[in-house]
Amino acid sequence: MKKLIIFSAVPFFNTWPKKWKLNKFKNFGYQVVLWSIEDIFFNSKNIQKASMGNEKYKYTDLKTIKIKTFIQLENMVSKLNKDDLICITNRGPLNKFNFDNRDIDIFNKYKIKYICIHLIPYQTFNSFWLKIKYFLRHLRLRVFNYKIKPSLVIGCGSEGRRQVSTIYKNNFIYKSVPFYDLLWLKQKSILKKKYIVYVDEPANHSPDANLFGAANPVNDIKRYYFRLNKVFEKIEKWKNMKIIIATSGKYNYKKNPFYNRKIFYHKTPNLIQHSQFVIGHKSMALHQAIINYKRIILLKDKDFSKLKNNHIDNLARLYGINAMVTDNFSKKNFKKNIDVNFLNYKKFIYQYLREKYLKGNFIKNFIFALNQI
Repeated sequence: MKKLIIFSAVPFFNTWPKKWKLNKFKNFGYQVVLWSIEDIFFNSKNIQKASMGNEKYKYTDLKTIKIKTFIQLENMVSKLNKDDLICITNRGPLNKFNFDNRDIDIFNKYKIKYICIHLIPYQTFNSFWLKIKYFLRHLRLRVFNYKIKPSLVIGCGSEGRRQVSTIYKNNFIYKSVPFYDLLWLKQKSILKKKYIVYVDEPANHSPDANLFGAANPVNDIKRYYFRLNKVFEKIEKWKNMKIIIATSGKYNYKKNPFYNRKIFYHKTPNLIQHSQFVIGHKSMALHQAIINYKRIILLKDKDFSKLKNNHIDNLARLYGINAMVTDNFSKKNFKKNIDVNFLNYKKFIYQYLREKYLKGNFIKNFIFALNQI
């Protein structure tokens, strides 16, 4: 059985390892081991804050080996066999625009085969200046990545393939996989009645902001929830249909801020798949609405940070829709912005979620890619 080391510079939270089904890789001949160098870059208080919204937010299906220093990392790498593989999932602070390649230097020194991941391609737009901006960004990455010599790069969508070819200059095998956090096949609905689903992003808890010691992207939580619920009341009245809340489980609500609307945990893809339409902000879970061709309302708010509102606008542009503002939410604008842009949806799917003609699910394509090296 081959050893596959999943390497990360940030903590292993439940956001992706469960969805990758890492504990099932053994069925395909791979013994998965988790290595984290989070303690080198993050203090324990910030790591604890990042997971305080839910005691089960940390990934525990497999044991994580925490590495305290690069000396310890080199010692562990030096003992690996030539057939062992390292899958670099997140280099964290090492991936910034600098020449800090201490991890890569160690992997290269001992001639270990390693894999790079590009499953969330950077969003690109049909704007001359933005294209120039992203071209320069990729050029910088190519310069800073000059030491990175992966045996394999696994990416997503046609944009992933294109970006990888500019980010890395060394020879490598490239394999494409479908986006991992989506239901590509139809499931049975967990609800019988028709409903509208809101994809939640907890206003009072941001794991990323807590981990990096940044400010909460929502300035006044109470005022935000007041405006959000007013929007819900309007939509429910106009559509004569209830709104339910779908949340990922990053945060467990002790008190319901949605005026007693029902909250569902860990059911977001299914709830989106069978909804009448979807409300959200900028969560990647909204991509489920794209592959199921659902109508989407993206909401901005005056108490969101400028960066968060910009991200919402950018996502709306990619979806081919217009984002709306909670404190200026009219029936006229609602009707105007509720249509599905089928051409944009289809384009988005092929560019960012699944290359055309790619068959099979995430895990089968991922294992197939591993078997190529």
